[in-house]
Amino acid sequence: LMDQAAEGRDAHERGIREERLRVARDMHDDIGAKLLTLLHIDDPQRQKPLLREAMTQLRSIVRGLAGQAQQFDDFMADLRHVSMERAQAAGVALHWQAELDPPPALSARQQYQLRAALNEALSNALRHAQARNVRVDWQLAGGALAVTLADDGAGMPAASTPGLGLDSIRTRMQEIGGTAVWEQPVAGGTSVRLGLALA
Repeated sequence: LMDQAAEGRDAHERGIREERLRVARDMHDDIGAKLLTLLHIDDPQRQKPLLREAMTQLRSIVRGLAGQAQQFDDFMADLRHVSMERAQAAGVALHWQAELDPPPALSARQQYQLRAALNEALSNALRHAQARNVRVDWQLAGGALAVTLADDGAGMPAASTPGLGLDSIRTRMQEIGGTAVWEQPVAGGTSVRLGLALA
């Protein structure tokens, strides 16, 4: 019993350390990078999108620290609202479609990483794709959640292009047992499909 208690304590402490490292990484890589960029931009119109993204990521980090999952309807409503605001500010039409019945039960960690991955994918569409329309589709099929973000922009440049955050998106999805797959439809533009198997 003492050994089991010690193992449980060690696992708990490891979890806390990993969470602290994740928060530190996100603060440095996401918010820190945007604030550093803002220092070198004098044009207020170019500053606003970066400020909005930094605020969105800060909210996401704070919710992740709380360690409690939102009700799924609240999670979706919040994510949709923020995404719509960002798209409107960029002059892009955002079409949001969700077919989720019953709504999936996501943990706080799954919500955090899925939100961050989708925000990064949306940033790519708004800042790099020169798109006029972005569509976000949520679907449940075969015990898995699939979120597809597709734009009608210029198509995805080389995967090694700096600033696209593709590795970050893949890593976030892998950390919750998910996947991220990019495609370039024949009709043009780029789509990314975030997949997550549900318990």
